[in-house]
Amino acid sequence: MNKLIKTTQVTLMAALLATSTMAQDASVDLDQVVASVNGTDIYLGDVLALHSELPNELSQQDPAILMPQLIDQLVSQELLGEEVDEDNEILKFKKRQAERAAELNVVLDAYVEENLTDEYLQKTYDDAIGNVEAETEFSAAHILVETEEAALEVKAKLDDGADFVELAKETSTGPSAPNGGDLGWFGKGQMVPEFETAVATLEKGAISEPIQTQFGWHVIKLNDTRETPKPTYEDVLPQLTDYATQLLMDEKITAVTEAADIVKTEGLDPALLSSKF
Repeated sequence: MNKLIKTTQVTLMAALLATSTMAQDASVDLDQVVASVNGTDIYLGDVLALHSELPNELSQQDPAILMPQLIDQLVSQELLGEEVDEDNEILKFKKRQAERAAELNVVLDAYVEENLTDEYLQKTYDDAIGNVEAETEFSAAHILVETEEAALEVKAKLDDGADFVELAKETSTGPSAPNGGDLGWFGKGQMVPEFETAVATLEKGAISEPIQTQFGWHVIKLNDTRETPKPTYEDVLPQLTDYATQLLMDEKITAVTEAADIVKTEGLDPALLSSKF
């Protein structure tokens, strides 16, 4: 499959926040107490929030096994949290950042859920793939030798009726020699420019004059050409959904950024990042 989408600039923040969305089920009581630690309650909402942050391979585990593990982790967090000095400066900033990230996730998830419609996905597909013209792929074979003289001798033998496959096996120095010089199918950009240009000018079944590249001298035979089929909407729907999600998050962040009054301090020393927190 061709590259699904040409890379677009997505802000670092959007990439960091590209977590799976979790729609709230109205029938679930998020305030249901699942444990109590020294009088402090832990709620079902805490468990679901923690679960939503797990990597896919972990979140798909058997809920009967995973649920107690998540509760145990929250219990440990609560116990260790009781050991923290609330006046600690580092804690203040880490809490602030955690709250901002959580709030931003909620906003972005809601925006994606509202706008990630079938129509939006179809438009994204059309923009990325639907209107892109198919590219030509080539099936070719070559005989690679070290000198122009040797290449001219190969071409003369072929002109006299020598079998390309057998001659490639006998004389080619390339790794494709045992296969009769067959290179299989390749598209634009997969071969060095001189080779690619020579192939593109050949008719099906034709053999080139000797061509020099960084690897030596080539005599090339074009076996066939074909148009690269474009992937269908259904073929790429999972990747399309991920890409559209990124686009929407980037769209939302760009919108709020452009509407904001932002003043950044000038002259900050980048070396400050190496400071211990």
